[in-house]
Amino acid sequence: NVSKLLGRSKEGRETDLYTTCADYSYQISPSMEAAKGLAQAALKKQDWDRAMDYYEEALKLAIQPDDKCEILKYEAAIHQQRGRKSAAREALRKSLALDPEQAEPHVMIANLYATSAKESGLDANIQGLVFVAAVSEMQQAAAREEDPEKKASYNSTIAKYKAAYPEKSMLFMKGLQSGSSYTIGGWMGVTITVP
Repeated sequence: NVSKLLGRSKEGRETDLYTTCADYSYQISPSMEAAKGLAQAALKKQDWDRAMDYYEEALKLAIQPDDKCEILKYEAAIHQQRGRKSAAREALRKSLALDPEQAEPHVMIANLYATSAKESGLDANIQGLVFVAAVSEMQQAAAREEDPEKKASYNSTIAKYKAAYPEKSMLFMKGLQSGSSYTIGGWMGVTITVP
């Protein structure tokens, strides 16, 4: 019960009491809450493999879609931390499959794309095309977000990403016309519409 109560908030999950209770609880009877607690403890120690193992256990034990979505977002964050962007996106897509009305996974995918311009394999003059993919994800997040402050923040990020688009003259020089489809390679493998 202590583990469940503390596990309801981020602050509670970060306490030593939560991890200790989760460890004891998991030894007595494996549960989703206990596995999540042990994953959090492993994260504090930056033991990514152990954290992923416990999150996988938690995912198997989870019944509610909301719990599964949350666990998948944690897994995505670990993948991102380890530079496994494709695996992070896959976990986020699984979370969206469970609940398509979430905004946060779209934001996380947008951030993955926005930080990948140099890894895209694109010519330096048109690397900004990755921001087109990022904008698409952020627009989906903004469309789903009900909190006005978060929505405003998402729209602000969209404006910043759009400012990073390549110049039209550069796109033209590379044979890309506005409105045409273009597939960004590398781990992204995403098709965009050229702005």
